[in-house]
Parts: sequence; structure tokens; C-alpha cells
Amino acid sequence: MSNLVNNKPAFHGKTVHYIYTPSQDTIDNIIKKGLLDETLDEIKNKMVETYGIPINIEFVPQENYYEFIKIRLHSNDNIDVFTPRFFAFPNSDTVRFIIYDQNPVLQQWINEFDIADLTDVSEIYFPELKQIANDRYIEKIIEFNGRIYGVPGICNFKQGNLLVLTIDKTFYDQLGRPSINDIHQLQELIKNTEKSYHNGKVVCSFNDYLSWHCSNNGYIYWTNIFAYDRDQIITLSDTELLREAYESFQEIAPMISDDISSNYQRMSDKMKKSVLLQVCPYYRFKDNWMEYTDHFVYNFEFMFLSNGYTITYDECWLKYLVNGASDNIEATLVFLRCLEYDQEIYDLIRYGIKDKHYTLNKNGSVFLDKNMIYGWDDSNMLVSPALERPFFFEWNASSIVWENLINKQNYIIDGVDYRGLLDFNLNAKMLGDDLYESMQNLSIHRLFDYLNSLGKPPVNSIADVIRSGIGYDDFIKHYDSEVVEKLIKEIQDKIIKERGNMDIDKQA
Repeated sequence: MSNLVNNKPAFHGKTVHYIYTPSQDTIDNIIKKGLLDETLDEIKNKMVETYGIPINIEFVPQENYYEFIKIRLHSNDNIDVFTPRFFAFPNSDTVRFIIYDQNPVLQQWINEFDIADLTDVSEIYFPELKQIANDRYIEKIIEFNGRIYGVPGICNFKQGNLLVLTIDKTFYDQLGRPSINDIHQLQELIKNTEKSYHNGKVVCSFNDYLSWHCSNNGYIYWTNIFAYDRDQIITLSDTELLREAYESFQEIAPMISDDISSNYQRMSDKMKKSVLLQVCPYYRFKDNWMEYTDHFVYNFEFMFLSNGYTITYDECWLKYLVNGASDNIEATLVFLRCLEYDQEIYDLIRYGIKDKHYTLNKNGSVFLDKNMIYGWDDSNMLVSPALERPFFFEWNASSIVWENLINKQNYIIDGVDYRGLLDFNLNAKMLGDDLYESMQNLSIHRLFDYLNSLGKPPVNSIADVIRSGIGYDDFIKHYDSEVVEKLIKEIQDKIIKERGNMDIDKQA
């Protein structure tokens, strides 16, 4: 790509019209208030200075998005590239499109509009795209009839079972900063919160607690009472791990907040200040917890809960489509490549202006200032894993974890590719209606809904069952062994079949 910088290609000076679709909240709170204007000007100047490409970025709200794009595409009105939100397409299946699934969204756009075939032109202007398409999970998202039409992106950053622990710093210091390497040490840490004069929530779901216990013992937790032993689904009731985690969690359940909403939505400053200790998936922390870094480090200790069976992978979806009627496809591809591979452009759109919104440590880690713009778009669509920088407390916690589990993906362990396997139960379309319904019949909500009639609080998780006072032996009796074994066999057969189909498609 250096020749595009040193020489003036034919598209030099042509404006790329880029339509991006953030949430309405982002438009109201960031875009309309002009908080990004200075940064966007820097990006535009950099694109002109380095690549000779002026860009026009237009933010369009998700409401009535499809009708807006439809008019612009049919009239070829200042639209070179856009973000094809799948939920905006009429009659789209709104079931979450996971990486294991074929993506029908691309076909819908191609059937209705003139979408550019990028296969040949990308070899010059976005050469990495063809290599990316060799990934069998990504090809289903961006290819149609063996041709590349889309550019993939991240819809969920670093899925898997990597957990993090954040602890109130004063509380942790007073305990003597104990090591936390397994659930027994974590249990002791949580027990100490009961006699602490520090007020605050303890947030830790049983699923995360069990997941860490499983990976510390060579298994990959899947869902409910199931885990993977290599690529074979097992029930954890056949091991001692479920009992150990259940009975251990029983002792600390009264100290753990029954409101774990802070794990699953963006946390306000007030909510953050009310947390004494939290265990959560890394991607939840990255999405929900970040504030300017000096303030965070002053208040919290941060550590990764990782081990030799920690899985990380990026969940992808269709990120960009290019207007086939555009006379500016080459410049558009150069711009899209910059968003993924030009560190300076990426830093601007992700973190803002250096030494104003953020600063860099010598090792390249990020300090966020009070006037940060980091996280201005909560969709994760702008995240490029190759260019993402660690926060300095992440690097200090473990540069090895950052380099091997976050900067890179780590989804193959003992020869097993765990992408898709961990999300398999979420996809009703792939499981089929009958098998999906069988999974739902073993859900905690259905097995224990009778507790509501006994005056117990609603039961939606194993933690709720534990809080209701049910012991492990009574808990596990709710799972009919014959039903469980039959379900495991059917799902295992389905996984083998789907993987075989993917291999056949790839060979074809």
C-alpha cells in the first residue's frame, strides 16, 4: 500500500461518502453536541495528507435507516459505503447472527441493490480482505457465490471465557493483597467483604464462578450444567466440579448482590462507585466499566482470571457494503482499509486526539483523560483487534494475557476450535425447533418455576436457585439423566453434522 502514499492514483482527490449508523443515544449525546467535530476534522485532514482522499462522514440514526439507505442507493446520491445493520432490513430474522451461522443479510442486500463485487479490486486496494475471507466462519458473512461483497467487522469484542476481577483498592490493600488463583481463594476474598466496613456491592454470577472453576480444571464451560471436554459435551454432574462450585457459592451467596444488572448494561458513575468487588467477562468490562483511567486505577485493583483453558475470539458480522454504482470504489476500499490497519487513523476514531483525549505510555498502552471520547459508539463496529491498544492497567496486570488472549485470538485448544461451540445453544435456527425447545425445557427458569408458587423470588439462574435454599443434591435431581443424555447426543450429532457441512462447503 506504500505506493498509494508515494504516488497519486487515479482516484486522488475524490471524496468518499461514508454513512455510519450509531445508536440514537450516540447521535443525541455525542454527534449533535459536536463532541467529535475536532477529532473528525483530524481524521479528514490525515486522509487527505497521507492518501489524497477527502472523506465525508454522515451519521444516520437507526430509526428508518433502511428507507433512508434505499433512497440513497437507488438514486446513487452521495453514498459510497455504509454499515448494513441487519435488524434494519425488512422481514429480517432478528435472531442474533452468530459466527457459526450463515449470514442471510448479505444475500438480501445483493438481491435488492447494486452492491459492489470487491473480489478483484480488493487485491490492490485492500489485499488483506481475501486472506480474511479464508476463515470459514467469516466467508459466510462476506461472500456470495464465491465472490467477496462485504467487509467483516467485530460485533462482540473478545468473546469466550476470559474473566476479570476488579476490587476496591483500599479494601484489597487492607487484606494484604492476597493472590486469587481459584474459586477457593475467590470465595475467601468475597467472605471478607462481609466484615469489611467498606460499603458496596459484590457482583459475581454463578455461571462466571463455575466457568472459571471448569477452565482451571481442564474443561470449557458451555451453559446450564454442561461443559466441553475437548469437543465432547458432558454434564458437569458427572464430575465433582459442579458440586464444588455450587456448595462453595452457597456460602457466599448472601454476600453477593442479587442484582447483577451491572454485568449486562453500561454502568453509571454512581453504580461503579457502589461496587466493592466484581467478577465479569472481559468483554463486559470493556464495554461497561471504562472511565478515565487515573480515576479507575485510584479506586480499583484490576486482574485477569486466566489459565491454560481460556478461550478468546472475536464475533463477527457484516460491517461494510460498498455501493456498486459508485465511481469511487478504489478510494473507498483504501479508506476502509485505513479503519482496520492504519494505527494513526484508528487511534483518532477510537481514542481521540493524542495528548488531549488520551496519552500513550512507552509500551503503547493508553491513559484516558477526563475529556475522553473513548467508547463514544457502543456498537463495537469500529473496533479493530489488530490496532486496539491496552489500557495501562491491563498491560500492568499481564502483558502476556494482553498479547496472547486479547491482541490475538485464542480459540484452538488441544486441537479443538471452540468458536461456534460456545454459542451453539443460542441459535434456534441451527438447532431446529424441537431440539431448541428441548434445551429450553432444561432451562433454570422452566425447571424451577414452581418456586414462584411457593412465594420464592423469580428464579432465572442457578444463583437464584442457591439463594432459595435448595441444596446441591435436591438441585441436581431436577435434571432427568435420561433426558440429559438424549439431549447431549442429539446436540453432539447436530454439531458434527454442521461442522461437516462447513468443511464440504469450504472444499467446494
